[in-house]
Amino acid sequence: MGKGINILVLGSDLLVQRLTSTLAVEGIDVVHYPELPLPLDLIRNKQFALVIVDSQIENVNNICASIYDLASTPVVLMLKENEADWKTVTRLKVDLLVVDKCQLVM
Repeated sequence: MGKGINILVLGSDLLVQRLTSTLAVEGIDVVHYPELPLPLDLIRNKQFALVIVDSQIENVNNICASIYDLASTPVVLMLKENEADWKTVTRLKVDLLVVDKCQLVM
């Protein structure tokens, strides 16, 4: 049974799958919104505990700024250490940066 906590994830299917399987153990529901532009009403009305944004999605700067400025929902930016443009990342409007050091082997 869920805890009634919803997290919105904007990113790749792989990121969503990883987060869903990890957070499901804690009873946290992950909602994936694959289409952009993101309707900010979705964030305002759904009462998400936070929004996790993949740094690799298109228009990441505008998306983070819109959520940060227009909604009271915390924004977490997920990025891969070896793919990060740190000068750009430090200018983004986010509440928390999470560096993913995992390497996927296929």
